[in-house]
Amino acid sequence: MPFDRTRHVKNLLDSDEWVPIVNDLGEPVTGAVGIHGVVERSKTGELVGIDQIYIRAGHGFPAHIHSSDHILYVIEGAGVLKVGDESVVMNKGCSFYVPANLPHAMRAANDESLRVLAIGFPHIDLNDRRRMETVK
Repeated sequence: MPFDRTRHVKNLLDSDEWVPIVNDLGEPVTGAVGIHGVVERSKTGELVGIDQIYIRAGHGFPAHIHSSDHILYVIEGAGVLKVGDESVVMNKGCSFYVPANLPHAMRAANDESLRVLAIGFPHIDLNDRRRMETVK
C-alpha cells in the first residue's frame, strides 16, 4: 500500500474533534473523551491505529479488557495505570505496554488531568463497545 498523505497524516495535538469514549453498554465514560488518529490495515489484515485520550482530573476508566494489545504514552498530566494486580504512576513522557485481555484501569490524578496517546493492535474505535469490556 502506498503512503497517502490524506489518510496517513493527522496532528492529534492540534485537533479539537473530541468524541465520547463509550463503555460496553454504549454509555459515555464520565470525564473521558478522545480524538481519532490515523488508522490503517496492516499487512496481516488487522487494523493498527492511534488515538488521543483525555481524562479530566479525578476521573478515569474502570477495570476493563479488550482483544487488543496497546501502548500508552503520556503526553501531559499525571495519573495511575493499573494492569492486572500492578499499579504504576503515569507521568509525562512515560510509555506502557498493556497486553490484550488483561484487566486494566486508568485514572487521572485528583488535581491534574491526563492526556495519553493510545496505539492499538488490532485497533478498536473509540466508539466501539468492545474497546471497554468492563470487568465485574
